[in-house]
Amino acid sequence: MLGAAGRAGYTHAALDTDTDNRTGAAGIYAKVGFVIDQRIVVSRKTV
Repeated sequence: MLGAAGRAGYTHAALDTDTDNRTGAAGIYAKVGFVIDQRIVVSRKTV
């Protein structure tokens, strides 16, 4: 899929994942060349 995107002229790919994901998704993405660009913290409170 990323190869096809590159051939179509795209220069970047992005995705997001939960850093607490127990499947190790962040590590898998890093192994194929993705790098962390930003981190977002979401806070919530039950009312």
